[in-house]
Amino acid sequence: MFGPIQRAYTLICNHIRRLLFPFLLKRARRLYPRIQHHVRRLTKSTVAKTAPVYGLFFEAEAMRFVAEHTSIPVPKIYDVWAANDKFGYLVMEYIEGDRLDKKWRSLTHDQKVTVMRTLRGYVDQLHAVQQPGNVGWIGSVSGQACLDLALIDALSGPFANEEEYNDWRISLFSWYANESPKVKHQLDDIRQQMRHDHRIVLTHGDIARNNVLIRVDGGGPGDVSVVALVDWGQTAWRPEYWEARKFYWVAPRNDWFSLGQELLLSGYQKEIEIEERLLLISGPPR
Repeated sequence: MFGPIQRAYTLICNHIRRLLFPFLLKRARRLYPRIQHHVRRLTKSTVAKTAPVYGLFFEAEAMRFVAEHTSIPVPKIYDVWAANDKFGYLVMEYIEGDRLDKKWRSLTHDQKVTVMRTLRGYVDQLHAVQQPGNVGWIGSVSGQACLDLALIDALSGPFANEEEYNDWRISLFSWYANESPKVKHQLDDIRQQMRHDHRIVLTHGDIARNNVLIRVDGGGPGDVSVVALVDWGQTAWRPEYWEARKFYWVAPRNDWFSLGQELLLSGYQKEIEIEERLLLISGPPR
């Protein structure tokens, strides 16, 4: 009985929140500083994210899935809806903490190691989640199309297996291949080197310092804790090296990167080299 009552209560709260949302947003602009360019504190206990509709519902779905299957600290989702055919809103729990990119320089080396090891543990948890249905497919947490901004700014997939996914990856460079025989030869060589037997695992897809919230209570290595990992909009089932590849792609070349090389990137150097060759091709054909 509690279940239906709780669902009805949630629906009523969400309906009221949506009606009041313009007022709440206007009020929030006066009371709270912007958290990120697309994320704003809405009330004392909630945050609102504005994003394209096509990715917002997948992000909410991913966050609920991760919260259910891991102990990774993820903000609770309260509501998600489309404002129009382009943009929507995601309302979630506000978690008190500082963005890691704002605090990184003030942390000691040992505290930085603590944070990175915590994130490594989160990646291990994601990789340990059992893929539903027949394993090996690539797509969103529920097996639909997914988003990865390192590839294209649009949804892609789902793919039945890694071989199909790799074929699609190479097809993204078809324009360059058609314009240059040299590039076509390079792409053929790269495709032959691409494995299609990786484990397909749950992948956050954007482990960057601005997506990590921490609290610091002192100067010791145990005085720093990760209180939330956010921005799950690119989460999907992907080849096991993809988290390392994305980290390599977005990380600034400083001690964050060097620690990540040791604790996140190890074991996937061959795959990263292939990805770097693809990036070189995406410039003008030669």
